[in-house]
Amino acid sequence: MSNKKLAITTLLIIAISVVSIALVTSKAYAATPVFKITFICPGGSSNPTRQQFARMIAEQCKSIGIDARVEYMPWPAIYPLTLVPDPDPVTGNRGKTFDEGGFDALFVGWTFTNPFVVDPKSIFYGTETNWAPTGQNYYLWLNQTGMDLIDQFNEATNEAAKKAAGNKFQEVLYDEVPALSIVVPRQVFLVQKNMKYVDP
Repeated sequence: MSNKKLAITTLLIIAISVVSIALVTSKAYAATPVFKITFICPGGSSNPTRQQFARMIAEQCKSIGIDARVEYMPWPAIYPLTLVPDPDPVTGNRGKTFDEGGFDALFVGWTFTNPFVVDPKSIFYGTETNWAPTGQNYYLWLNQTGMDLIDQFNEATNEAAKKAAGNKFQEVLYDEVPALSIVVPRQVFLVQKNMKYVDP
């Protein structure tokens, strides 16, 4: 399945899930599923909202004929499956499904390093220091064009250049689909009226 088709399917599932008022508790599922997917979600005392979203999305998948389940796991078990997979082409698990020892989808959360300035570098830059487990590039995404655009975005000295680089970077994200955001919380910051470069 192409990245775009997977992204559209996932966004459709998310839209259905978010609009749902109650969880589906019992449902007659299709005898032959469209496909199978296992969502890995940090368990235990990890973010309960993330766990609820994983559960809701899996249930909504089932309601449309997708064989979906959620595996709640501790972080030490998640890392070798997802964030630091074994790259060996014969014995490794990189690129393999959950049933083959890899992963299908992972629910994680991250924040930008500075809440006042959106900097995609901390999340999407493809260097070893940005890759998990030391960084927040959990998808181990590497795209040189994307990194160049992030640099242009961060180094821009005027708003037009920053916006142009940001728009082009969004196009790369759209084409590659390294991640899908389910929830982006709205933040409110109080500032004095005389502060420059802040839109009220």
